[in-house]
Amino acid sequence: MFSARRSLFEVVWAKLGECRACRRGALLGAILGWFLIGLVFIAGDRQQLSLAAVLSVLGLTALWGLHRIALAIKMRPTPQGERFGSAFARAHARPKL
Repeated sequence: MFSARRSLFEVVWAKLGECRACRRGALLGAILGWFLIGLVFIAGDRQQLSLAAVLSVLGLTALWGLHRIALAIKMRPTPQGERFGSAFARAHARPKL
């Protein structure tokens, strides 16, 4: 089970923050969702705000935030002058059989 969790982490870490389209989609979804929630809230029809709508907008906002944090961590230079992401990948690479 530990190896399955580790490989899931590696897959998520490798993809998180790397794809511009994913970062842009999460940001646009979050902005649009917050805008729509704001319109419904201002219109005074607060009963129409469902928990699912609020949770989805919070999820998209969190996804965008995680993309930004992962990108910042991966782009941070190490003392050797290389990107953190490449050093992390080499340190946790599986040996080829």
